[in-house]
Amino acid sequence: IISYGIRSVLCAPLRAHDKVVGVVYLDHRLEVSRFFERELRTLEAVGKQAGIAIENARLYGDLGQHAREIARLKAHQDNIFHSVATAIMDLDLQGRVVSLNRAAEQLFGISEADARGRSYPLLCGDVLSARLLRGFMAHPFGPASPRLHGRGRGNSERDDYDQSASEWHRSAFTLRRHAAP
Repeated sequence: IISYGIRSVLCAPLRAHDKVVGVVYLDHRLEVSRFFERELRTLEAVGKQAGIAIENARLYGDLGQHAREIARLKAHQDNIFHSVATAIMDLDLQGRVVSLNRAAEQLFGISEADARGRSYPLLCGDVLSARLLRGFMAHPFGPASPRLHGRGRGNSERDDYDQSASEWHRSAFTLRRHAAP
């Protein structure tokens, strides 16, 4: 400070949610005691806004990194889904086809694009649909399973989701078992 001829210095923290992420600094080379309480309050306000902006930029960067990682994992999952030799049908909560892998396309003789949105009984036919339903009902994670209904109440949105996820898993398991030659 002396070698630069600085006569007045004012510093304030860059804060983001009570966490110091940096420092903002002002100096003056001509006057001693140039800065007063008013300038300090102004600099602290600027420091708070700048700190929040810095923290938001960091969080935004983290979000982008997480989004890229999720996209990479999804691509990997899609690659596995489409490359397995077992026929797999992905259904929504209403039993409509969301996607098919290549083995399911070959088994049912329909492209994924043409199958998308169709009810699985229309795609599978009455006989296979009935077999899937019987297999689903007889599976160890069937409707009587405590795991199927979360905590056993069977009346919450989470329990409905758990049940739907279990139903899809059981249907995929049964499809593999019955569709194999």
